[in-house]
Amino acid sequence: MKRLRKARRIEELHARIHQLAEHRLAALERRKAETERDRAAVLATLADDRLGPVLVTYAANRLRRIDADIQRLETERAAEAAIVQRDALRLKRAERLTARADLAVRADMEKKNLDDILEALAAAGGASLPPA
Repeated sequence: MKRLRKARRIEELHARIHQLAEHRLAALERRKAETERDRAAVLATLADDRLGPVLVTYAANRLRRIDADIQRLETERAAEAAIVQRDALRLKRAERLTARADLAVRADMEKKNLDDILEALAAAGGASLPPA
């Protein structure tokens, strides 16, 4: 029983760690999408015939910064995706550990119940052996 409680706590911990990693990954993906939208907005401004020629220098600098941000976010996203995958594997191992501990507890309980039934039958005198 104690082993099962420990296994469940470990499983809950791994589930929480995995959930946090998934949230971090989603946040990185949102930030990357926002940065890509910023890039599209700068490109759209450059395409404007009235403002484009005036803002070329500013836009080029801004695009370089945005591209660097996108590259950095993609690197972070790939690293976080690897962490999410690693945490998912740890969670699955913890779930298997909990399942094995649960099976062991159930088997022990069934054995104890069977022993109790056999003792009750023996005490009631209904479990006598036939004469030899």
